[in-house]
Amino acid sequence: MGIGFWQAKQIQEEKEEKKLMKRKKVEIIWEDSTGTDTVWDSKHATSLKPLKIHTIGYIWEETKKYIVVIQSIAKYQIARRFTIPKGCIKKITKL
Repeated sequence: MGIGFWQAKQIQEEKEEKKLMKRKKVEIIWEDSTGTDTVWDSKHATSLKPLKIHTIGYIWEETKKYIVVIQSIAKYQIARRFTIPKGCIKKITKL
């Protein structure tokens, strides 16, 4: 006697969850641009500097140009997905 539909579905879901949980967890240190929507005088225009950002998450995708990081993984969901251009990345540390 074989397994039923719901048992097969559960086995498949468990495989998918394990696959999600095997993603590489990293800390990425990168620089982001800054700006303002207010009027500044020229003396203060040079005070805006790029921001040093620390992002911790799971690598979802990596290409030559960018890394996609997700910050939360649940059984069937991912959350807070965003893309960091590789030219902005200063350091990647595996956690």
